[in-house]
Amino acid sequence: MTRLPEPLATVLRDFCHVEWFEVDELAAHIHQGDLPIDFEKFAAQLQEAIAAKNLPVAGINELTANEFASTDEARRWLHDIFAAVFEGQ
Repeated sequence: MTRLPEPLATVLRDFCHVEWFEVDELAAHIHQGDLPIDFEKFAAQLQEAIAAKNLPVAGINELTANEFASTDEARRWLHDIFAAVFEGQ
């Protein structure tokens, strides 16, 4: 995994940017189904990213303006997003 696929990249950029981190809003949109995004695909891509050996940390940092120094740090952050958005359903 070298680049982040769509819709994962768009969701991270639009809802998980360091300056406007809106995970609760993202969860609400998913529950309401009111965005033109395939959220099942997003969930699968998020899980794949969490499990990826070659997580593209630089790509995540570029999209979100975070400054993750390690794959483990970025992976924990993605896991927290997944838990907040999907495990509360």
